[in-house]
Amino acid sequence: MLGSGVGMLTGGIILFSEGTKEYNDNNQVDVNSKQVAGLVLIYAGTLCSLGSIPLLVVGSHFHKKAMRANAFLEMEKVPAVKITGVPIQPYPALGLKLNL
Repeated sequence: MLGSGVGMLTGGIILFSEGTKEYNDNNQVDVNSKQVAGLVLIYAGTLCSLGSIPLLVVGSHFHKKAMRANAFLEMEKVPAVKITGVPIQPYPALGLKLNL
């Protein structure tokens, strides 16, 4: 998100400056489409860049928690239905333990 925000911001600045150059060369009265697109990209890029900062902080926090996860393989005892009774049979079970 940070990289795309910086890319949009850079592209918006370039597009806005080209639109401003055309605006000054042709002595136009109205704003041209390059300037409008440049401003939209500048605003969107700024919002994406600023919005990515909290996501980076939260992501690093949860990354530390995820690294403490444990995987385990154990034999679980599950009852199997039979005509004569209910014997308990072991089945392998793969689990993931998350420490929250």
